[in-house]
Amino acid sequence: MRTKKIVLQEVKSHTHKGRVQKLFGTHIPPKKVPTPKKYLTLRFKLTGLIPSKKNDYYAENNYRQIMGIAFTKPNPKMWLKDNVRSWVRGSKKYLEWLDAIQEELQPQIKFWRDKYNLVYPLNYVSIKTYYYFADSTARDLISKDESIYDMLVTKGVIIDDNYSVLYKTSSHGGCYKGEINDHIVTIDITLAIF
Repeated sequence: MRTKKIVLQEVKSHTHKGRVQKLFGTHIPPKKVPTPKKYLTLRFKLTGLIPSKKNDYYAENNYRQIMGIAFTKPNPKMWLKDNVRSWVRGSKKYLEWLDAIQEELQPQIKFWRDKYNLVYPLNYVSIKTYYYFADSTARDLISKDESIYDMLVTKGVIIDDNYSVLYKTSSHGGCYKGEINDHIVTIDITLAIF
């Protein structure tokens, strides 16, 4: 099955930073740096552990539901071949987390909308996250970031998480065991206003 090709939004005003360089045999053009009129940073806070959306996918199929029917058919093996379906199911923990954070996130979305008269979803942002971990377990920041970016799209805070909308990201984290009781993440969304 072919997926629909996503067309990027119009190119925002920018300047070129640097010069053309040759790196291991490839010519690299100068970086495009946005030139907005101003920037506006919104800070959000979530508590609790962010589930990894990508690490909790699992495969399912309908074999158990249809195997009894198969043996009533003249050619059960062929019937199963034609009727067994498989699919990938999303992370249950992630979906439960999306519901659980609604009460904490919604007032923050409203606060920034009212303060700056914002219209969501935002369409040209950079995001910086900082994770305050309440235990000493080593954690993957990239998968946590992906969960947050997808959540911001799902909740209507940003339009998408492709590079024409979310043009710059960074994340940091630290162990705060003994200093805090629950995990915390701060999410700084900087909106470029052209």
